[in-house]
Amino acid sequence: MRITIDRKEFLDAIKNVERVMPKKSSLTALQNVFITANHTGIKVISTDLDYTIIIELSGDIFDPGLTIIPAETVKVVKAIKT
Repeated sequence: MRITIDRKEFLDAIKNVERVMPKKSSLTALQNVFITANHTGIKVISTDLDYTIIIELSGDIFDPGLTIIPAETVKVVKAIKT
């Protein structure tokens, strides 16, 4: 996956989806942020199985794909100054 998106818009999306990400869970998959980019657009997704947040972002998609960002990486991304 290769995309270009606005940095502030991406950081705002990460901060919003992190709200439903459980701090501790027996299902480690829930402690990740899912990012997908395809012909329908770019989406940032997180869930705790009760609630799911899906944020659609604008940007350029050069190579469609998907990735999962672990909670530890989300903390680093949030620390980036805008």
